[in-house]
Amino acid sequence: MSHVVNSRRAPAERAHGSDPGERPPRPGGASFRGDARPPYAGLDGRDASTGAVERFRVACDGHPLVTAAFLGGSYAAGTAREDSDIDVYAVTAVEDYDAFVADRERFMRSWGDPVRLEDVWNFEGLGFDMILFRLADGVHGELALGHTENLMRIHGGPYRVLVDRAGLLDGVVFPLLLTSDTQQFGRLAGDVRSPR
Repeated sequence: MSHVVNSRRAPAERAHGSDPGERPPRPGGASFRGDARPPYAGLDGRDASTGAVERFRVACDGHPLVTAAFLGGSYAAGTAREDSDIDVYAVTAVEDYDAFVADRERFMRSWGDPVRLEDVWNFEGLGFDMILFRLADGVHGELALGHTENLMRIHGGPYRVLVDRAGLLDGVVFPLLLTSDTQQFGRLAGDVRSPR
C-alpha cells in the first residue's frame, strides 16, 4: 500500500496567500491504491524518468487549470545521470492557483503512482510551493507549483517547455542562482557541506 507523507515544514504563510487559514486541506497519511504494478516498473532510471516527464506533460496538457509546464534541472541541462531526480514545474493563472493546489494529489496520481508526497509551503521563503515526490517506479523529484505572478521565482537556469498555452514562457530566461543561493539549496539536498 502506498503512503502519502505531508510536510512538517509548513510556515505560517503559503506562497499564494497571506492567511494561514487558506492552506488547502492536507490528507494526513491518506493511502493510495497499490494493488497493481505500473507498466513502466522495471525500467532503468533514465527511461523511467523520461517516461514520467512525458506523462507529466500529457497530464498538464490535459489539465484545464495548467497554463504552462516545463522541465528543469539536470534533464533540461542535458546532464542527467542514472540516479538523477526530475524537476518539473506547473504554472496556473493566479485565480486558479488555490483550486489547483487543493487538487494536487489527484493531479499527481494522473501521471504517476506516488508512494511518497511531501508538501513544502513557500519553499525557503522564495514565494512558491513545492511537492517532493517518489513514484512506485523509483522516479523521484520535485514539482514546483507557481502562478503567473511568481513565475520568475520558481526556477533558475535552463529549462525545456512542455506546455505553454498562452506563450507565457516565450523568451523567458530564468537567471541562475547566485553561488550562496546554490550552496544553501545544496545543503538542503545534502550535496554541499556547510561552511565552517
